[in-house]
Amino acid sequence: MKKGVFLFLLGIVMGSFIMNLLIDNEATTTTINVIGSALIILLALFLRITFARDS
Repeated sequence: MKKGVFLFLLGIVMGSFIMNLLIDNEATTTTINVIGSALIILLALFLRITFARDS
């Protein structure tokens, strides 16, 4: 499970990085960064709650 979660987070970060390289519009890049950051924060909170129950 932990390896799958790590790969999922890595995929989100890589996807955001690749999108920033391919898209030249500054407003779209900012929107993608905000959405990606929000998803990573929400996922981190969810995983912290989930793993806190397991221990």
